[in-house]
Amino acid sequence: MTILRIDNGTVVEVRTDADLSAIPPHKRSRWRVVTGDPPAHNAAVQQLTSLSYEITDNAAVRSWQVTSRSREEQVAAVKTEAQRRIIVRTGATTLEQCMVRQLNALMRATELTDKRARGENLTAPEQAEETVLRALADDIKAIRSASNTIEQLDPVPADYAANARWP
Repeated sequence: MTILRIDNGTVVEVRTDADLSAIPPHKRSRWRVVTGDPPAHNAAVQQLTSLSYEITDNAAVRSWQVTSRSREEQVAAVKTEAQRRIIVRTGATTLEQCMVRQLNALMRATELTDKRARGENLTAPEQAEETVLRALADDIKAIRSASNTIEQLDPVPADYAANARWP
């Protein structure tokens, strides 16, 4: 339990993991049990500010304001979400592995393009591979496009990572 002490209408001390019964009876009138949980918010793009207390006869009710983080922090959060989605789309588990897979895909796509440029036909397995590579590139471009759109919103919405906002 959290309790606080009030002097002249001002909060002067806050104790967490405390019990009002531990306060001597003659001093309890200056102490209040603290209630009120922080409001729901997305810590990546929002922060809690302006903690205040409403003092009643037997409690102190906490409240906060939810405010947007800096523009740079909001945009960084969206870029991180885009990066996470691209890593998942490539089947990788780390950024490094994702980059290697994208480079390998790019090199293979270039090989297939060069083969066509030389006037050679692609085999059926190569055509299927080309289709998969193109779909991967299109998916990554769509994720980047969605990221760019979300980054332009001011403020970035708290639900920026919701699947409905992404391809």
